[in-house]
Amino acid sequence: MAELALTTEGCAVTKTDELAALMRSYFCPPEWALFFEVYATTGTSSGGRTDAIAMNLYPSRGLLMHGFEMKVSRSDWLRELKEPAKAEEMFGYCDHWWLVVGDRSIVKDGELPEPWGLMAPRSNGMLAIATRAPKLKPKPLDRGMVASLARRANDMANESIDARVAKETAQFNKDLDAARQERDEARRHVHQGLAKRVEVFEKASGIRLDDWHGTEELGRAVKAVLEDGLESQRYRAQNALESITGIQRSLRALLETLPKKEKPVG
Repeated sequence: MAELALTTEGCAVTKTDELAALMRSYFCPPEWALFFEVYATTGTSSGGRTDAIAMNLYPSRGLLMHGFEMKVSRSDWLRELKEPAKAEEMFGYCDHWWLVVGDRSIVKDGELPEPWGLMAPRSNGMLAIATRAPKLKPKPLDRGMVASLARRANDMANESIDARVAKETAQFNKDLDAARQERDEARRHVHQGLAKRVEVFEKASGIRLDDWHGTEELGRAVKAVLEDGLESQRYRAQNALESITGIQRSLRALLETLPKKEKPVG
């Protein structure tokens, strides 16, 4: 655990969930199992309670258990000092006992009980040790405490699932909103294209579609004009071809009646 010099300027944390996030970063798997809001036992008589328990999972490091009280304001800390018996039952199970504060200034010099250690955020926003907690002599874990840790593990697993479902639901809704926006943008693009075509048509034809009550009749009329125009062109081309063919026949007949002139021998 990194030491935090008392003169180091801290990075204040004012919310408990933010302080819990710093603890998750510090006491993280695979070395640590971290539990929040742990009671001394289960059932209606749950006994003492502490804000967090961290269990070291490496035998080479002693499988030590650390207890924590978390404070993000000086008033919370002063209330804790007035109730020393509150931590006694959980304190007895731990190898080390800590106060974790959102800002180093929450604890004044001389206020920290001798068996407690102190942790606070450093200037880079990471949690670190301001005062190292001495080694305690914990009592063995009884079944009530083991059951309490198991329950918290189960509850936190369910909370993790709920959080993941909430996160995935939020992402789904975000993607859905994006798809709707993309669809609406495509519709706007199509609408703008149609509006432009209508504008061009109205300008060329002199007809405002907004004022035209028989839109279907107008469509039929346009179709008839286009089809009649093609038929007229076809008719004129056919007449021209027939005229050219007739002229060709007349010219051939005329040539047949004319005397043929012999070519000079040269």
